[in-house]
Parts: sequence; C-alpha cells; structure tokens
Amino acid sequence: PISTNPAVGFWLDGIPVDLREGECWYLNLNLKHRAENEGEAPRVHLVIDCVVDAWAQALLQAADLDA
Repeated sequence: PISTNPAVGFWLDGIPVDLREGECWYLNLNLKHRAENEGEAPRVHLVIDCVVDAWAQALLQAADLDA
C-alpha cells in the first residue's frame, strides 16, 4: 500500500490480511480476494502482476529472512 486508512479491509481466500502503508507483499491473487474501503480517505496500492520464477522466488525468500 502506498496510502491506506484503518477502515480498509482486504481478504484473501476468506482470510483478512492487514496491509499497512510502506509494506511489500507477495499475494497469490489467483485466489478469491476482495477489498473494502469504509473510510473517507482513498486507498492507493501498487500492484505488479508477474510470474514467480526462480529469481523472484529467491528474492522473496531473501526478503523474508530480513523480516
């Protein structure tokens, strides 16, 4: 999320996901998902649609180790 607000809800496969400003997430959006913005402020999310190859998988695993 670039900008969001506490009244935004996001669910992936029926499970709520707490997406906070400035975080980077990998989500399998082939699964059923939805978002709701019950707040006054707009939500702005940068979404990159890509195929996860060996390079991307290594990058995600390295980032997870830094968390």
